[in-house]
Amino acid sequence: MNSVDPALTLSTRADAVNLDSTGMMRAFLVCTDDPDIEPHNSWTYQFKGDWAGSPIVTCPVPMVDIDPETGKMPPLNLSTAVSRASVSGVLITKGKPGDPGPGIASIDTDGTVHLTDGSTVSWELPPAVADDAAVAELVASVSETAAAVASRIREVGDGTYAPVDSAVGRAQRAWLRALASRNVGVVNALGIGASTLAGHNSAPRWRKFWNLLGEACHAEYNPVGIAGGYHSLLTETGSWTFTGTTATTRRGLGTGSIAFSAGATGVYPLVSTTGFIVYYAQGPGQGPFKVKIDNGVPVTITPNTTGAYRHDGKFVSQNLIRGEHTIQIIAVGAVDINSVYVLDQDHNAGVRFYTAALGGNKSVDYLDPSLSPTHWERVAALTPALIALCVGSNDHNEGIPVATYRATIDGILAKIESTLGYRPWVPLIAQQPRTFDFLSPIAPWSEYVQVLRDVAADNPDWVSFHDFGALFPQTEADGTGGGILSTDGAHPTTLGHEVAFMELARQWGIPARAKTAIAPPVGVPITPEVVSTVTPLSITSGLISRFSAKTLADHGLANGAAVTTWPVEQGSVYVPLSQTTESRKPIYRATGAPGSFPCVEFDAALTQSMAASWATALDTPVTILCVVEPTPAPAASQTVMSGVSSTRYLALQATNDSRWSLAPGQTSGTLRSSPSVVTTALHVIGGKFDGAGSALHVDKKTPTATGTMVTTAEQPVAGLSGISLGRSASNPTTGNFTGKVCEMAVYGRALSAVEISTLMTELGATYGVTVVA
Repeated sequence: MNSVDPALTLSTRADAVNLDSTGMMRAFLVCTDDPDIEPHNSWTYQFKGDWAGSPIVTCPVPMVDIDPETGKMPPLNLSTAVSRASVSGVLITKGKPGDPGPGIASIDTDGTVHLTDGSTVSWELPPAVADDAAVAELVASVSETAAAVASRIREVGDGTYAPVDSAVGRAQRAWLRALASRNVGVVNALGIGASTLAGHNSAPRWRKFWNLLGEACHAEYNPVGIAGGYHSLLTETGSWTFTGTTATTRRGLGTGSIAFSAGATGVYPLVSTTGFIVYYAQGPGQGPFKVKIDNGVPVTITPNTTGAYRHDGKFVSQNLIRGEHTIQIIAVGAVDINSVYVLDQDHNAGVRFYTAALGGNKSVDYLDPSLSPTHWERVAALTPALIALCVGSNDHNEGIPVATYRATIDGILAKIESTLGYRPWVPLIAQQPRTFDFLSPIAPWSEYVQVLRDVAADNPDWVSFHDFGALFPQTEADGTGGGILSTDGAHPTTLGHEVAFMELARQWGIPARAKTAIAPPVGVPITPEVVSTVTPLSITSGLISRFSAKTLADHGLANGAAVTTWPVEQGSVYVPLSQTTESRKPIYRATGAPGSFPCVEFDAALTQSMAASWATALDTPVTILCVVEPTPAPAASQTVMSGVSSTRYLALQATNDSRWSLAPGQTSGTLRSSPSVVTTALHVIGGKFDGAGSALHVDKKTPTATGTMVTTAEQPVAGLSGISLGRSASNPTTGNFTGKVCEMAVYGRALSAVEISTLMTELGATYGVTVVA
């Protein structure tokens, strides 16, 4: 450092020095004019004798003003630099290697040191007017030959961070033990809090102080080659973009998740990543959802709906080539999504920082039996080695008594221990006071901060106290503190989050990074989403699922191949039709339908069929549309389309007298065309199951037949719990169909006459079928 004469570079190392004949160590220590060093009074150094049992002496570093003329810091001759307050803690490192030498028995007020062997040592104390923070030089005048003692001085600090306070180091033990495994596994840290820890008013939201601490830990601890990702709660509405109906539900990690209604979506913008982990709810009422990365094929995740509602769902994406990627969540059914961890090479090793925070939370919310159980479920699954707690500002703002706040913090510590079965490191973080919210608080903010300080003092083996609030404005008159506090007087700005991070990192004493090299996971390129050549249906409102044989061509299925899966082309329910039995799979014909159109060919003799079961059943009214080439006058009626259960179905049949027939979940009350309407040609069929407004369309914009069919309200069997092609609802090997299907669409409502006319016309034009008025 150029301000020191001679110059000195500080490092985290042990250097050998000798005491001179007077017992004095000579060292040049910290300068204060370096712009990279924050001036403060917490720098310390340690020295220790070489011999076994020699005590370690920790002393503060004196901060000395720079000489204005030379621009340098004068040399310091030190034996032991201490403040008056720490004189009683000094131990004498006298004796020679192998001989520990005596220690101190007591120190008199005049500076006389009484050693345990009965001898005394005198020290020149600083003037009495010096306060406890003043630094003085104490010169030993011992008769023994101090020069014979080889000592070591360890300069603690790397020019950026001060050394860890001894109390913090004691509490950090669980964290440090866990970090020993960071090269072979993932070590989790968790921050619990409210809006400040959640990153309110940081832009972007992920630049909150908690994530910045995570980045610092990545830099210091992660193996070489493992950059490290971050965690994003979906309640970070400034980060996620939603469509459809969504709402915050007080469940999951941080007591906050997003409840998606069917059809709703959430998108996280481009971010550098090598993969994503999605955390979601399971149990009753949790429907399937899809995860789509970039332009890739969406992956459908179906939560387990058995048991109680819980937050234990976890989806891990494929490994991605490192670069910018977008994730989209698409709700097929109603589902609660809590958060996404954005991976960056830390799939199998390194440190992960998770956020468990929701704006407005008070400390008691993390003990509330109606809100917190699913939060602690997820905490237990993460098995964190560090749980930071930064909550209390809302307690203060809402007038929670200080004693109640203390009891709640104690309760959260007990909950952490009972949930995990062990004690992680728990840093208690005090933030800045609010400056605008109220005029007459129940108690000053300092009393709430003192609670955290007291709790840490009462639990020194695993709890430490940290405070960044002193760097922020304390009253409304202080304004924004140069732009670090938002104008709401409650939240740090983006710059303020940087300030909070720097102070906490200094207090934590983050050490050097790991040097072990580990090869990151190999990314797999995203399979591009198939570009559809199918013309979308113009009526999309209420469309559940549309299947088009043209989709199979887009997916590269070869002509004459068996169809295992028929994907949904359009709609809100993306459950594909499937058939797993090889002999019963229908065949894809690229030009098999009249007019050389693609189709799926079914053979009744082989009981070929396909089916898709839905998570949510569909009640009437229902409208169906089908483009099909049937078999005229089969020996027995054949089912083109139906449900997947005898207890709930609607059906379209080609009867043995060449009629088209709609069956509303029972054999009576069916709606039929005239005989001999079924011919060996493509037909566009429309069917509306709507009680007295039911209608059958056969190649016509207007109804071929109308009548009354039973509704779900009248007979629960009248509805759909899924869809099948080429079989009866009750049995996949009965009612089988011989023919070709080009299109099948299901709407969950009664389409109007104009809408049906429009769709009949569109499908007729697409497949060369004449649709008359």
